[in-house]
Amino acid sequence: MKTIYKPGINISTLIVILVTAFSACKKDNTSHVNIVGKWSKSESGYLWQYEFRGDLTYQSTAFATDPATSKVLGYRHKSTGQYRLKGEELTLYNITNYSNPNSYGPETSLIETNGPETETYYKAEVSNGKLSLFFTCGPFENCIASPIVYSKQ
Repeated sequence: MKTIYKPGINISTLIVILVTAFSACKKDNTSHVNIVGKWSKSESGYLWQYEFRGDLTYQSTAFATDPATSKVLGYRHKSTGQYRLKGEELTLYNITNYSNPNSYGPETSLIETNGPETETYYKAEVSNGKLSLFFTCGPFENCIASPIVYSKQ
């Protein structure tokens, strides 16, 4: 008996294998970093707090607290907006900023102010109940050291 070679079957199989292999190489744009929740840090008599929600919105606040009772004495700053995580990069966007015209006061005295509409941290990392936000500071900018580290609440 003669074996008949059918090249179309082998080429079709090869095409399926190649398509499958290349589709598996797509870059993963999802993040495996879970930042949902409240995160805070204390600095210079203020408590800085981020709340990242599951609906991809966030709120950040800076307020003074009584060291003995932890009671809120007044608000200095607040921003609200949306966020996205792409790999390790965290971008805050559609930001609305509010500040207190006095040093600090009730949350109702915060007024909308100009400020950045977008902020990007090139790396957001969660480890041992800490959220670390890494950023790049330009050569002529007066920046604090990167990363900024917040504790889970």
